[in-house]
Amino acid sequence: MDIISLESTGKLIALIASLFATFKAFNELTSRKTDKLRSDFDFAEKIIADNKWKNMHDFLLERGYWALSGTQLKATEIRFLLTSKNPLSKFQDYKKATRYVECYEVDEEGVKKTKIRFKIYFNEKKRKNVKWVNLIGYVFYASLAFLPIIFVSNITDKSLSSLLVVFIWLSSFGFMAFLCLQEYSHLNAANRLMGEGDDS
Repeated sequence: MDIISLESTGKLIALIASLFATFKAFNELTSRKTDKLRSDFDFAEKIIADNKWKNMHDFLLERGYWALSGTQLKATEIRFLLTSKNPLSKFQDYKKATRYVECYEVDEEGVKKTKIRFKIYFNEKKRKNVKWVNLIGYVFYASLAFLPIIFVSNITDKSLSSLLVVFIWLSSFGFMAFLCLQEYSHLNAANRLMGEGDDS
């Protein structure tokens, strides 16, 4: 009967640890999605249903939304988003897009109205730069992250330390790729919002 070497045992432990980490990350992602659905339901029931928000004081509306969503927004922002089509999806987009857009008030014939616009810093040229920098960055970092796969046959024959180096390599560049993809999605959220807004 062959005895499993210390090196093989280490590889097995590393594999099990990786699988456990992947399962844990998937489980947390599912849990966050469930929490989001629950908070959306609570928000719809306690604020949107029967147009309760129309009779709420600004302070109460802000605190209520903060308590239900965990995000702080001004009452004018909340009321503006509630009057848009598909308000729940607009709230999600607005939370992602706050780096790029802002709500502002205008006086139209004595009536104050809230509108949305891109922040002055993020003009059309800047937004295009952000888009392409993050797209190229994602492809670059994702390619680097999975580069070790090309040499996987050689790596598996090496020591446990080689596997740890690969794990650190993949985690580092994979995280950078994720950040680029996340920023790109935030810009897309801003663009979706501006479909109903005023790009001035």
